[in-house]
Amino acid sequence: MLTGKATAMRELELALIRATDATIVVTDAERLQIETDVPEAVVHVLPTVNSVSAEVPSAQARDGVLFVGGFEHPPNVDGALSLVRDVMPLVWRALPETRVTIVGADPPPEVIELSSSLVDVKGWVQDLDPLVNSARALVAPLSYGAGLKGKVTQALAEGLPVVTTPIGAEGLDAVDGEQLLIGETPEELAERVIAVLSDAGLWHRLSRAGQVLAAERCSPAVMAERVGELLGEWGAEGRCKHAGAHASPPAAAQPSTLSRP
Repeated sequence: MLTGKATAMRELELALIRATDATIVVTDAERLQIETDVPEAVVHVLPTVNSVSAEVPSAQARDGVLFVGGFEHPPNVDGALSLVRDVMPLVWRALPETRVTIVGADPPPEVIELSSSLVDVKGWVQDLDPLVNSARALVAPLSYGAGLKGKVTQALAEGLPVVTTPIGAEGLDAVDGEQLLIGETPEELAERVIAVLSDAGLWHRLSRAGQVLAAERCSPAVMAERVGELLGEWGAEGRCKHAGAHASPPAAAQPSTLSRP
């Protein structure tokens, strides 16, 4: 059941979709949802963009797990709390020295209070790359949210194995154990964290496969292709789906836009 505010926001978004000539989303799941709600909508999928790193530090040069998320977004607060309170106690039983680094702007008091000898709540950092290149895994136990997760695609592109939930893996068409590790319960997530921390062979397989997935799904080359397709539909021969009476005659050609004037 949607709250009044959520219902109003949904109706506003659907009204905007109906009033525009094209809608851009980041996953096929979002595209399908919009096409269900607004069958006449023209929807394009433009994913999050991450460049694939040419050099990836080896597993032997890394330790600990990393959580990334801006804490103005409630799912990230929930994910950080779940990581430290539910997942890591199970990991610490097997690997008691495993450190957790939590990064993200504006951590609320309940996240700051997670700090301990094994949990470093850093807040916002200017450069995430050193942390990504020194962590053994990115762990994102997200229980709700939507869309392609930038933290996940960035880690994959940089060769950092990811342990997450089906929510965290949304939009990637990834398979558990192949490109990343996916679990639903704290026990499943902890089992996968322990595996990637303990098995260098698994780490390297996931690192390579994750980069391949990132290149296929969210690289600059993919974005360039999708943008080219989108702009191609707004050329001289196909100005806009809703043109009709709004369009000027061809002799009075004007710049195309993605929304109605």
